[in-house]
Amino acid sequence: MMKPLFSIAVCTLLLVLMSGCLAVSPNNDAKSRGFRRGGHADLTRDVTVLLTGDSLMESMGPQLKECLNGYRGLSLIPVGKKSTGLCRPDFYNWPAALKTYLNVHRPDLVIMWVGTNDNQNVKGAPSTGGLLTDDWKRAYYGKMYEIMALCARSGARLIFIGPPVLGDPGADAEMRGIARVMEEVCRYHRVPFLNTRPVLGDSRGNYRQRAFNERGEEVMIRYADRVHITEAGNVMVIDKLLPLMTRELDPRSRRAPSFRGGRVPD
Repeated sequence: MMKPLFSIAVCTLLLVLMSGCLAVSPNNDAKSRGFRRGGHADLTRDVTVLLTGDSLMESMGPQLKECLNGYRGLSLIPVGKKSTGLCRPDFYNWPAALKTYLNVHRPDLVIMWVGTNDNQNVKGAPSTGGLLTDDWKRAYYGKMYEIMALCARSGARLIFIGPPVLGDPGADAEMRGIARVMEEVCRYHRVPFLNTRPVLGDSRGNYRQRAFNERGEEVMIRYADRVHITEAGNVMVIDKLLPLMTRELDPRSRRAPSFRGGRVPD
């Protein structure tokens, strides 16, 4: 029988000021066990998580690592690179880079946040006829498939995170389409997908600059460029990501292999 990932967690009420993390109150209910911001636990096995993607992951990755530094046995490795995505391997080739990272770090889980820089043609693919056309979607499916296949072959689980709602309406329409494509291919291959649009948008899915945090304070969640995300906004994303991390890393809740392979959807 596989050992559970978590021993009985003892969580302390601790405000981590530098990373904006607030721990939960102590709770030994088995249903509530899992990764929590500011939580403390001894993992029953060593776990490595590779944090990949664009500047959004560059921002959130170290913050996530700080939030989870109370979990002994958990190693988070942030390797995000600004201005990257899956469409421009001539600028930065994520499949090639990921292959190296997988060989060096042997992660149990890879989290990839991309899409915000992918509102362009897929370099190296046949003429795609423009963003979000059927040809573009097939080419982008192929890039996502490369990432999925690399993780599957190395034995790593994978979570994709999609682009957030943007302040510019034209650019946001593109992000909405890219997020839809990412969600579709993840669903097809049974790979978890975190859609950040409802997390950071308002009740109608529109852009918002501010939101109320868990203490009822109105805080800035986006920077002035209306693209990048503040620490308070990252906390909102992290809160949605942690249950996915718990599910993907805990052997007790593992399903059949998440990546089923096969051709990409039409």
